Amino acid sequence: MQFLYPLFLTALAAISIPIIVHYFNFRTRKTVYFSSIKFLQRVQKESKSKSKLKHFLILLARIAAIICLILAFAQPFTANKNFENDKRIQITAVWLDNSFSMEAEMTEGLTNQSLPESRRLIGKETVTDLLSNTETGPASLTLSQAADLLQNAFIESVGNDTSQYFLNMLFFSDFRTQITNPSNIKLLNNASLKLLAFEPIINSNISIDSVYFDTPGRVINAYENINIQLTNYSKAKQTDVPIKVHLADSLKVSALVSLDPGETKTVVHSFKSTQLGLVKAVASIDDYPIEYDNKLFFSFPVSQKIALGVVKGDPKLSAAEALFSDDSQIEMTVNLQGNISVSELLTNNCILLNETQKLPGGLLTELEKYITNGGTLIFIPNTENKPDELNQLLNLVGANNFAKLDTTTIRVGELNYTNFLYKNVFAEISNQISFPTVKKRFISGTQNLAEIPIVKAENGDKLISCIKHGKGLVYVWNFAANQQSGQFITHSIFVPTLYNMVLYSGSTPDLYYKLNSDKVINISLPKQVAIGAESIFKLKSEITDFEFIPRQWFSGNNYLQISTMSLIEKAGYYSLFQTDNKVATLAFNYNRTESNSDFVSANQLENTLDSLQLKNIEAYKYKNNFSNYKELADATGKTPLWHWFLAALLLFIFIEMALIKWIK
Repeated sequence: MQFLYPLFLTALAAISIPIIVHYFNFRTRKTVYFSSIKFLQRVQKESKSKSKLKHFLILLARIAAIICLILAFAQPFTANKNFENDKRIQITAVWLDNSFSMEAEMTEGLTNQSLPESRRLIGKETVTDLLSNTETGPASLTLSQAADLLQNAFIESVGNDTSQYFLNMLFFSDFRTQITNPSNIKLLNNASLKLLAFEPIINSNISIDSVYFDTPGRVINAYENINIQLTNYSKAKQTDVPIKVHLADSLKVSALVSLDPGETKTVVHSFKSTQLGLVKAVASIDDYPIEYDNKLFFSFPVSQKIALGVVKGDPKLSAAEALFSDDSQIEMTVNLQGNISVSELLTNNCILLNETQKLPGGLLTELEKYITNGGTLIFIPNTENKPDELNQLLNLVGANNFAKLDTTTIRVGELNYTNFLYKNVFAEISNQISFPTVKKRFISGTQNLAEIPIVKAENGDKLISCIKHGKGLVYVWNFAANQQSGQFITHSIFVPTLYNMVLYSGSTPDLYYKLNSDKVINISLPKQVAIGAESIFKLKSEITDFEFIPRQWFSGNNYLQISTMSLIEKAGYYSLFQTDNKVATLAFNYNRTESNSDFVSANQLENTLDSLQLKNIEAYKYKNNFSNYKELADATGKTPLWHWFLAALLLFIFIEMALIKWIK
């Protein structure tokens, strides 16, 4: 038997206290006179003998109780068979999975905690206390990541020479399928790992996965379709699940949805944007026991007008300009090529390049950045230009190149009715529509499958298409918007096609961002926000007092890029401040990677470990009453005995009380 805290043994000197009290009892003696003590002699001898025995037994009980108390504080233990001959210092490290999926097992959560102290003995009560007094959070590690983390901490703690130490690792987790990768675990030669699996009673969860709109931008008094994607991860059908959407603290959507086992469904609801500026919103459901994915926060700006910047080569009024000149929702600024303020041009929600001549390389570079950051570009070519001159821009955005100019008259043959440009345009789809003809057009050479056709010719050639580049959109016309190129500008489909390209444009920020993500966040700052070398921006929670300065840099044209460095731990809204000036509001949500409630059981873990023939890794099922105490003792290399001495202490106290009360 060995002791974890041997210095407590010095307190054994305290056993002298009951001995001194017993043998040096300085009670005041009182003389009692009797006429005759002849008849008391035999009784006195018998009473004195019993009294000596009684006090001697009480003394032994008190000494034993004191010894047990001191030994319990010294925490005795015996080395297990596997460690009897191991002279290395045993270090125990514990990883407690506190990811959100653990909510399905325990009313209280868990926490990731490493205990790399060489003199820390993991006992039943210690581990139970750790398991029951911590909270769940968004952080999640795979088994191999957790093993690497603890082993690196072990090396940092003891130094590169680890030959005198042995690392015993304990992992407590529900072992979700996504994180359980035992084949990737690389153990040190002087390390072992025991996996204690929580097996869930309930295998059920419904998650709100994402929220998105059909169109890029929001405009005041326009009807919008909001799409809410949900997934039923349980093995039973879920019926009449209530789903709600609050916009600016007002309930806009309330509905019931039913989901089959494993089904992912998108629920579409329509609403009208009636509030200008930034709108904070949240989609929510009621689901138990895993609740972290029941809410999804998002935000979006609603504009009064769409800013359109037109760059043209011909000073004459074009059909495109005439379409927007008197529109109440679109504010148009016209720039003649050669007289362009690039900085002002790039502040528009949408830019229309209308039959320009060859553009300088510097402007093309700025336009590519503009599109990458979320801007919308409409490119209507000048059919007098050579294809190579036009392809400079197309190459930058990954669109199909123009191969040659074709002057053969061809009729429009098909519209992409599923594209949002034609949403609510046609009361019904008819095959009897008389489409216009196009006389002069560029034929595309390359075929980029990412480019989506909007208008096709009868032979299937693309006439108008769109392609996503970065966060923005590029609309490519293969013909000019003039009468020389055909009937398109005089046909009824011209107006909704071009008008909706502008109406649904805009540098729209992401609706929300994910926590624990290294993604760089691009923010288009308002024009009135001055950016200088001294500019410092900070993020502040709208719910708590948490605030911090994110990593930040500027990409030009009033675009700010920030990285949260995974410092945000709570979902919700966070405001971006420049000093005391609020310039933006961002919504953050927990990653949905833990929504899938598929787990690996202890038996499955054992079979996997056996098949992989992994040494020094074992798996056990965690039991609520902690009956697998032996596995913990094996993992630490020590069997603690202090609880036995504590029980013996109570026994000797009881014996002492019994001797005093019942033996006369």
